[in-house]
Amino acid sequence: MNTSSFTTPVYEGTTMTLGGNLVDEELVPEEFFIPENEVAKWEYEKGAKKIEHTSKEGYD
Repeated sequence: MNTSSFTTPVYEGTTMTLGGNLVDEELVPEEFFIPENEVAKWEYEKGAKKIEHTSKEGYD
């Protein structure tokens, strides 16, 4: 069974978007940045990969 519910939020406080949480890059400590010589490694590690897996029985 598929059901949908339409609701109206009941909130009267202040709101903020994601952009309101961002800070200037100059205020971010250097240790939070990836060194230029390691960017390619990070892109590979964080990127999508197709890894072939074989079970103990030899099936993919």
